[in-house]
Amino acid sequence: MKIRPAPQWKDEGTYKEPIPSTDNVRVPRLEIDGATTYIDKDGSNNMTLTDAETGTRTLAQLAAAGTGDVTGPAASTDNMIARHSGTGGKTLQDYTSNPPTISDTGDMNVDGDVDCDNVIVSGNVDGVDVSAHAVATTGIHGAGVNTIATDDDIATHTGVAAAHHAKYTDGEAVDAAEAAGLVLADTKAIEYTTPSASHTASGVFKTKTAGTALVFGDACYTGTDGKMEKALADDAAVTVPATHLCIATIAENSTGLFLEQGEAHDDSWAFDLGLSVYLSKDTAGLITKTMPTKVTGNQVQVLGTCVVDTTTMYWNPSPIVVEYA
Repeated sequence: MKIRPAPQWKDEGTYKEPIPSTDNVRVPRLEIDGATTYIDKDGSNNMTLTDAETGTRTLAQLAAAGTGDVTGPAASTDNMIARHSGTGGKTLQDYTSNPPTISDTGDMNVDGDVDCDNVIVSGNVDGVDVSAHAVATTGIHGAGVNTIATDDDIATHTGVAAAHHAKYTDGEAVDAAEAAGLVLADTKAIEYTTPSASHTASGVFKTKTAGTALVFGDACYTGTDGKMEKALADDAAVTVPATHLCIATIAENSTGLFLEQGEAHDDSWAFDLGLSVYLSKDTAGLITKTMPTKVTGNQVQVLGTCVVDTTTMYWNPSPIVVEYA
């Protein structure tokens, strides 16, 4: 039986008579799926494979790419984080500049913005150990553990229990200020707001011990034991000058805050706006708008001035006490 050789095609695509000594088929290119997938050769006579997903690749290029089916740029930055091009899942693309990288030891370097829903840190933030500062639960993030603060958290501080910053807790910031002292530049000042709620005060406070039970609004002098006592403008005993205003309910021998200078508000006060207020000669600790009468032994001490409204006073007690002879 005589085997007839297979037909052969010239490069230009015209039919050529079979050659008895060979069974090869010669075509310009072998199309597999229309004009998008085919086998061909390049200018150096290297066989190439072309499809819509990978483009045109020589066999050498396909072999060098490994066994996977992901394609990418011709070159890349060492340790660069790969990113996909499109949604096909098989094509990588390069960055226009400053690609993010991950080192061999896991260090990440990102020059651009980082947008994420949750950050969990177990090491340092800006060189500070966050675990030592409890920032993981009370830092610049939300109220829950390891949650980022929302805009509302930042505006209202509801998500900030003990620290409003990454480096220092409130206590540490205060300690640092106390250690270094506070120096204000020219034209700078400390400003306090006028209190508007009853039994509130703003200004310079001092923690002291009560020598007797005290309540908000008691004008106090310093007793012989250094504790705060109710002042009285008569000659029964040495109970002047009043130097501090009690601004809380404080039990005897307990500590609390006292106003040294500033503004205080009590809805029960009925002073005369713009006029002085005095230490009472009749009731210990009482502040009154009435100057003590001119009676031998009575004492006059100006404690401050009624400001803003009839229920608010500026506490600035005079160290000078006048006694009627």
